[in-house]
Amino acid sequence: MSSKIALLLFFYSTALVAGYEANMYACQSAPQCVSQYLVNLGIATPPYPSYVAIIGKKQQFLGNGASGLDQLCSWNSNFQRCMSQDPQCLQGNSSSYLADKLRIARQEAELYVMYFAENVYECTDGRNDLLDNLQCFKNHHNQSLQVINRCRLAFDSDISRKCELTASLTECLRDGFGQECGKGTGEFMCNEEKVALRMLLVLASMLVPTFASAEI
Repeated sequence: MSSKIALLLFFYSTALVAGYEANMYACQSAPQCVSQYLVNLGIATPPYPSYVAIIGKKQQFLGNGASGLDQLCSWNSNFQRCMSQDPQCLQGNSSSYLADKLRIARQEAELYVMYFAENVYECTDGRNDLLDNLQCFKNHHNQSLQVINRCRLAFDSDISRKCELTASLTECLRDGFGQECGKGTGEFMCNEEKVALRMLLVLASMLVPTFASAEI
């Protein structure tokens, strides 16, 4: 795990241990920062698009190979700097505040948290694996979005069981992409999702024993 990802997780877990809770001032920076990021992808806001719609736009840039990924990572770095004074917003237990600021459903806000965590992974630890699998994502663009949508629908079906459903989500992505593109792609998607889930469910990992002991 890269130092940047580890640092983010350390901040969130330390804050929770100390009793730090989401507050009404969380996510004040979100509308400006998210809008600025999405404009780079060619998406005007508001309204704010779905997670799958953003992924679709991102895949268009990834079609340009390493140069496309470099551009996406540059935009993500700008986004992270924009949010640096409001880091609490990018953790799972602030998703209701993010949803309120962007006027989107809470479930969609949780997917935004995961999306930006995925970006960090793709620009650090997962960069080489992503580049190795770009051709597959390009050749199977529609199928990729279908797999992502199908797996997330099951994950979002029961908010109270999110911690229990994490393993099912990662396995669904691994198997779905493995079938479309091969084992290597499936493993990449599984590993990326584990990083995103750690960021989203850091609170659950401390409160739900089954999550803390799971292979996430």
